[in-house]
Amino acid sequence: MRFVLALIGTMVGLDLLWWAASARVAKPIFARIAVAIFALAQLAGLIWLLTQRVAHAESTALFSKFAMAIVFILHMILLPLLLLLTVALLPILVMVTLIRIARRLRNSNSAPGDANGALSRRQFLGVALAAAPPLFNLSLATIAMRQLEQFRVRRFVLPIVGLPSDLHGLTITQVSDMHVGRFTAGRVLRDVVRVVNELHADLVLLTGDLINDALIDVDRGLDLVRSMQARYGVYLIEGNHDLIENGPEFERRVKNSGIPFLLDESAWT
Repeated sequence: MRFVLALIGTMVGLDLLWWAASARVAKPIFARIAVAIFALAQLAGLIWLLTQRVAHAESTALFSKFAMAIVFILHMILLPLLLLLTVALLPILVMVTLIRIARRLRNSNSAPGDANGALSRRQFLGVALAAAPPLFNLSLATIAMRQLEQFRVRRFVLPIVGLPSDLHGLTITQVSDMHVGRFTAGRVLRDVVRVVNELHADLVLLTGDLINDALIDVDRGLDLVRSMQARYGVYLIEGNHDLIENGPEFERRVKNSGIPFLLDESAWT
């Protein structure tokens, strides 16, 4: 629980820091209004997702999948990367700030922008800098949504020295990162099961991340696993996403399902 609270606090803190920094570099009022709208929308989306998690619900009634993808990508990818980049460039940023202060002291009578209200070069760069993360965020979310209904089947022939002759020609279908949940559901999951069964493998191995993060999706994920067929059986191991909400409870449910579940174990058929 402490970790979850710390993570939530970090996300909100990064939101506020980005808002403050973007509003500082984006001088024109229209840019600051746009930054404020985006930041408030992100905070609203984050609060909605957290509320859904506490209520153990998975609803897209208020926020679409695209909107939720924007919230996830910003908080899980972009803001942490921006924080790391800022820390790495901190000495340079301090030097630039000191140089700017010195210039302002020498040129205290200079005014940014033209008299007719046009943006100065510095103001334009500030607006562009503030707009870059939201635009990048929207672009990544668009790409992610286009790939949601897609998956790949890749075939490999693995020569293994000393393999017993009884195992020559053994076929294994590895299924990984299904992430059953708010983003991955419906037709694409049924297609995964269909393709797995059409491969007629000797073994099917699910190598982690059956669910995205919420235990409410475990039963749906296990039903999909039960639908998979293999000559020597279907085996499941856990991934980091399976353990986000409650690892012991996830393990208990999978063990009770009757599906072979390996925890630092091996199985012989």
